[in-house]
Amino acid sequence: MKPVNLKKHIKAQLEKWIHASPSLHKLLHMLQPDIWHFNRRSVSGATWIGIFSAFIPLPVQSPIAIWLSLLCRVNLPIAVAGTFISNPVTMAPILFANYKLGAWLTGVSSQVNQLPLSLETLWQDAGSILLPLVIGSLSTGFILATTAYVLVRLIWRGYVVYLWKKRQMRESMPSK
Repeated sequence: MKPVNLKKHIKAQLEKWIHASPSLHKLLHMLQPDIWHFNRRSVSGATWIGIFSAFIPLPVQSPIAIWLSLLCRVNLPIAVAGTFISNPVTMAPILFANYKLGAWLTGVSSQVNQLPLSLETLWQDAGSILLPLVIGSLSTGFILATTAYVLVRLIWRGYVVYLWKKRQMRESMPSK
């Protein structure tokens, strides 16, 4: 009788069981190693997704980052961590700055200049506030996410080059 590799057998049975169930099949994406890898492509892509999602003016930024990281197969924890740029402390200044940028980009006169703001006045002016807010948020998110993506790639590459040169120096030194 041929010996059975227990680890491979369990993995094959688990995958068969997951594929048989439609609801569990969706969980198979969570088992993909790409979303847990820590490499230059995965980290820089996750950084872009997390920061871009942080500037979406909706309260569902983390689920959007999770969905995009699963779709693009980039590091899931880093993508979710990137969304925490916008939190209860930073959300109001971010939204205000995004609105001001969107109003400037669209040429709409900025309507939100007086304080104190109330939910009632925001609700009444939602039509005139929404377009500049969305344009400003998407513009800011895209620019900051792309900048962070390039910086992560450059820093990662610089660190690898540094390690490579350090290794070459160590190998070129005469041993005693």
